[in-house]
Amino acid sequence: MAVAKTVEKTKLIVRVEAGEGTYKNMTFNSIKESATDEALFEAGNAIGDLQEMPVESVRRSEVSVLTNKG
Repeated sequence: MAVAKTVEKTKLIVRVEAGEGTYKNMTFNSIKESATDEALFEAGNAIGDLQEMPVESVRRSEVSVLTNKG
């Protein structure tokens, strides 16, 4: 059975170090689904450069619907 995937929502999450062993997530909603991973990585690091806390990671989160393609 073939399955089709439709992305409904995309979020950019910039995770920063908030202290020793603790992290804070900054979540940005309404990201264009056509945004490339490279563009999100660059945007996340640019946002991180404006923060006092160092960036631990840049994450992409997607919510998708899977349907029967046939």
